[in-house]
Amino acid sequence: MIHELDGKVKELVELLRQSGKCVVLTGAGVSVESGIPDFRGPEGTWKTYDPAISTASSFVLKPHQFWFFAMQFVGPLMRAEPNPAHQALAELEKMGHVTCVITQNIDGLHQKAGSKNVIELHGTAWRSVCVNCGKKYSFQYVMDQMVPMCSLVPRCMECGYILKPDATLFFEEIPQQLYQQCLDELNHCDLLIVVGSTLLVEPSGSFPEMVKKLGGKIVIINLEKTWFDENSDIVINGKATEVLTQILQEMKK
Repeated sequence: MIHELDGKVKELVELLRQSGKCVVLTGAGVSVESGIPDFRGPEGTWKTYDPAISTASSFVLKPHQFWFFAMQFVGPLMRAEPNPAHQALAELEKMGHVTCVITQNIDGLHQKAGSKNVIELHGTAWRSVCVNCGKKYSFQYVMDQMVPMCSLVPRCMECGYILKPDATLFFEEIPQQLYQQCLDELNHCDLLIVVGSTLLVEPSGSFPEMVKKLGGKIVIINLEKTWFDENSDIVINGKATEVLTQILQEMKK
């Protein structure tokens, strides 16, 4: 198994060296080893909570319930530090081998690791927005409101309406400008590396198929199988930290 993994890593390294524009798509599997819970894994969040709690309609109808759920992630989020997977991607960008990271994660760890060209497809947990006037607030503002006042719903200081995390909820549309940025990157890339994503959430779940139709190469690095494995050029079933560290070491040789 180790020899098979090494062989696939070397194949991927060769693709990276030949690539003129490589885009990386990352999912929850990249941040798990930083202490950020994933959602669909064997011990994922949806084994404990009903996914419906994170829908746009649930937020509108039961904001207190949503914010109680969201506060369960504050501790892991504040303690999280970039792991070797984040660091390897940042280093590969510095070396000129990765041109963009599109992430489904809302934890900001790619930027913290040093990646510069990051598209946060699902927004960020470090900012909240008023559902009425659109004014944006820092993570600290929300914490200052909720903890001392024992409130379960942070509110806008301008209009008094409820705040929501500046992240895309289930059945909520991704901002068109953000989606267009992703398309601009994908339409011009010749290599897409998917890391730590099950590819079950749209629109990012369709990105590999989109790039493949345009003639690009697809590599998937994930612990579990994905629906696009059979159509990918290379599939590596392993931990993001271990595989990306190996890739970086090979690229430095």
